[in-house]
Amino acid sequence: MNCQIICETCYTKVRNRYPTDSPYPGEHIKFVHGLASKDFICDLCGLALPTACDCTAYTIWTDHGRQPYSPWEDRYIFKMQIRDTNASSHR
Repeated sequence: MNCQIICETCYTKVRNRYPTDSPYPGEHIKFVHGLASKDFICDLCGLALPTACDCTAYTIWTDHGRQPYSPWEDRYIFKMQIRDTNASSHR
């Protein structure tokens, strides 16, 4: 399981790259949007993400991996919502 906190720009790029939540057989992606619970740096581009700024928790995992999905997002962001899975609305 790969877990990252990313900025809104990187969210858009990743979502456009993976337009569905199961892009390949046995592989899954989840995006949870919220506000940063403390200062972070975007795991993809290095942008500073100060406390309470908009950010996205990005998780990717496989059915065949050693570590199945386990909720982790609420430890890093507040006011969570699952992001829209329709990539066309983000282009």
